[in-house]
Order: sequence, then structure tokens, then C-alpha cells
Amino acid sequence: MVEILKYNLVNKGTLVGKLNIKLPKWGNCIIKEICYFEKEGKKWISFPNFQCEVNGEKKYMPYISFEKSETMKSFQDVVLKALAEYLEKNNDQIL
Repeated sequence: MVEILKYNLVNKGTLVGKLNIKLPKWGNCIIKEICYFEKEGKKWISFPNFQCEVNGEKKYMPYISFEKSETMKSFQDVVLKALAEYLEKNNDQIL
């Protein structure tokens, strides 16, 4: 289970918003500033990240990651479902 604590609308390019979540089953772990993206009907999230330079190119590296891509996909699905429910209940309060 994932609880959405806060959601802020951004609407900058493919970045739609940022959210903070709580993971009750993990000792109420809180992850802040997860980015929510949409493009051409596809939706995805990314963990908070930092900017670095790799071979002269600007790259963004996540502070948190899963070892397996399947785990990230499952986690992303749960977060997107929780976000959809949150937005349905709180749409009039989104800034």
C-alpha cells in the first residue's frame, strides 16, 4: 500500500507533477519529490535524482533505485494507482 501525502501540479514539458508518498509497510518510510510524467498517453514516475556529468553530458541519476526493473515496474504501477485515486478524491484541491 502507498499513501499519497502531497501532490503539486507542475505542468512543465512532460513533467506533470511532484508527489510525496508514505509506505506504511516499510515503517512509514516517506519518499519526497517523486516526479510524475506523461507523454503520448504513457505515464511514469521517477525517484528524486541529482544532476551529474558523464562523458561531458548532463545526466540525472536517481538517489533510490531497485535492483530489478520488474520491481520498479510493480512499484510504479502501485504508485500510479494510488495517485489516480488521490487525484479523483482531491482534484479540486490540486494546486
